[in-house]
Amino acid sequence: MAPRKRTNGGPKTQTAGKPTIQGVFVSKRGIEFEEDFVAPPEKGRIYGRCGGRPIMSELEQKVCQSLSREGIAHSHAPRRFEVRFDGDKVGAYSPTMVIRGRGREGKTMVLECLPESNPSQVSKIKAFRELYNLEFYVILIAPGAVMDELPPGVADEELLPSEVEILVARVAE
Repeated sequence: MAPRKRTNGGPKTQTAGKPTIQGVFVSKRGIEFEEDFVAPPEKGRIYGRCGGRPIMSELEQKVCQSLSREGIAHSHAPRRFEVRFDGDKVGAYSPTMVIRGRGREGKTMVLECLPESNPSQVSKIKAFRELYNLEFYVILIAPGAVMDELPPGVADEELLPSEVEILVARVAE
């Protein structure tokens, strides 16, 4: 029996000369337009892996690629926090990504990718920020339509997907 080949994110194929992973176009130009990845993630679909952790949306995948291209160490869903939100509800919150070894205002940077509106997740992000605001700097990355629905105070900084390269350049310095 032949040994199984390990793949990172599935089989690579060629589509009109462009590399893809599981049918998702892998761009070397970075993130330029929101329309490139505003499709909601398919339930249960994984968009590859980074550091052994699954990448859960195309937006997270593109942010990961931008960070990796610049050699910025990061972790996906590195740990879980217990947060209290919506009054008396208690839930587990795991940041989408944490940038390792670099900070903003002396705090660890958390990148939260929100490709579609998710009120429950927004409540958890806000509760996390309120509880851990001295330790973590939360950056929310979401399309404009999702940003329009956000209540104030969800994140320390909010970015459109088209602004991720600016963030990556800032962190790389």
